[in-house]
Amino acid sequence: MKPLIDCDRASRSVLGVDTAYYRKGKGPAVVLLHGGAPGACADVNWHMNFAYLVEHGFDVIAFDQPGFGHSGVPDDHSIEFRYRHAVAFLNGLGLKSAFLVGNSIGGLLSILMHHRRKSLNFSIDGLVLAAPFPHFPISDVAKQKYEQHRRRLVGIEPNYESVLALCQNTFFSKEKISDDLVRLRLSMIEGKNWSALLGRRAAGNGIDSDGVDREKISARTLMIWGMNDRSVPVEVGLESVGRFSNAQFVFLPECGHWPQTEQAADFNRIVVAFLSTSDGAIRESETIGPRG
Repeated sequence: MKPLIDCDRASRSVLGVDTAYYRKGKGPAVVLLHGGAPGACADVNWHMNFAYLVEHGFDVIAFDQPGFGHSGVPDDHSIEFRYRHAVAFLNGLGLKSAFLVGNSIGGLLSILMHHRRKSLNFSIDGLVLAAPFPHFPISDVAKQKYEQHRRRLVGIEPNYESVLALCQNTFFSKEKISDDLVRLRLSMIEGKNWSALLGRRAAGNGIDSDGVDREKISARTLMIWGMNDRSVPVEVGLESVGRFSNAQFVFLPECGHWPQTEQAADFNRIVVAFLSTSDGAIRESETIGPRG
């Protein structure tokens, strides 16, 4: 399948894994970290945002995590290895500072990087978190909804009908799901990536909390959540409000787990406003625009 991000793809070896990535633009560095769902990768998760951020004056970096997209398959499929890989990849780029923009598991990786920031060779200018996987114990109500999602993921198979159903769960509006997106997402779980997906199922989503579940995250943060998220339910977003000391929360109506794609125009405008202001504040006029 043809990549959806209009940029030459590069690669470098990181912790023994051939790592595919895109980088384009000049200005403050913005790192895009995709989630951990079947078929996730830089192209699938960030194709509606990459060019917009470049055009608005940022050095944009999006990479495929180990076992995803065009990157190689690791021996270790744990989230902790993906974290170590992300840190090694970014440290190797020689960045002085960066904004971290993460969706789902990518949001969790961003939170962990801030919590363990002494291991970074660069400073974190701020976090943009799109429905991040929780770094803290969630309520029984949220847990019940999330477990429903986990059971759905176990049934995913590498065929068009299964991936279409997966996309229909990811999005609130079915009309936002294109055939090209389904086919690209399907291509990202075939072959070597299917064995990696099975490895991640076996490894689970456990992390070494290292106290992150007990602290308030102090980084200036923009949190964006779809009100109709069926993957990491909006209840998790509401429960996370008290877990950040310098955060703004935006809850998008008629939106599922990928606000960066399903409500891309709103997402892009809000994120650029956050990245472009010295205090990270978003004005009311820069939040939600009229629906078409």
